[in-house]
Amino acid sequence: MRFSWITLRSPRENVVGKVGEGWRVAMTTLNFERLNIGGAFAYAAVSVAKHLAEIKRDADTLALLEEALAIKELYDRMLMLALRGGEIVGPETASIKLLASEALEKIYITAISKLGPEALVEGDLFEWSFGYIDSKGYTLLSGTSEILRNLLGELVLGLPKGV
Repeated sequence: MRFSWITLRSPRENVVGKVGEGWRVAMTTLNFERLNIGGAFAYAAVSVAKHLAEIKRDADTLALLEEALAIKELYDRMLMLALRGGEIVGPETASIKLLASEALEKIYITAISKLGPEALVEGDLFEWSFGYIDSKGYTLLSGTSEILRNLLGELVLGLPKGV
C-alpha cells in the first residue's frame, strides 16, 4: 500500500499569517488558549482555596491558598506584560496552565480528604463533588500536564527531546 501526501489549498483570503506558517499560527493560538485557561484556573484556585480555608483553617489549607495566590500573581504579571505589548505568547504560557490546573486539582483532593467522603454527596458541601470531578479534567485541557512539562523542558529549559 502506498501513501501519498494530499495538498490542500485554501483561498488566499482565508490564509491567516503568511503562507507556510500555519504551524506557528496554530501554536500561537494554543499558547493564548493556555494562558487564558490558566488564568481562569488561577482565579478559581484562589476562590476555592479561600472557601476551604474558611471551613478548615489549618497549615495545609493555608499553604494551598498561598500557592494559589502566587500562581494568580504570576498570571496577572504575564497578562499585564501582554497588555503592554510584551511578547508572552511563547511556551512559557504553558507554565500558568500547568501550575494552575494542578493546584486546583490538589485543592479539591485536599478538600475531600479533610472534609470526608460525605462532602461528595450531602449538605452544603455537595459543591465539592462537582469541583473534585471536574478538576481531574483540568489537567487535560490545552495539552496534558505531561505534554506541557515536556514542552517547557525542551523549549524553555533547552533539554533534549524525551528527557
